[in-house]
Amino acid sequence: KQWYQRRVRGRQMHKICEQKRRDGLKTALDTLKKTIPGCSILSDQSQQNILLKAYQFVCDLIRKQQSNKVVIEELQHIREKNNIIQSEIEYFKEECKKLSALSMNTNLVSSSTHHHSQMQLHKSSDR
Repeated sequence: KQWYQRRVRGRQMHKICEQKRRDGLKTALDTLKKTIPGCSILSDQSQQNILLKAYQFVCDLIRKQQSNKVVIEELQHIREKNNIIQSEIEYFKEECKKLSALSMNTNLVSSSTHHHSQMQLHKSSDR
């Protein structure tokens, strides 16, 4: 009789544990169903369909993530090129300033030399 009672109690414990396991799975599947886009619309989805949709959703997210990673790398490369171009622009601006200043000095010297030559010519003609 004791042996039989232990066996019944063992079955009851097993049944309770199995019910908890099934309840946990159902809760997890319901949560998954609410999380996956387009999955909560259909109320009579089988567990297999829910898992399949979840798998497809995760695969899609992975593809998008990889695509975004490529785009981010391209943007970083473009940003690096842009920084180099900005540096070159600054360099050429400075060079233009130097050339402009040099040109002004040359014009002043040329103008002064021209003026000096004119004065010499004028003095020569006066003689």
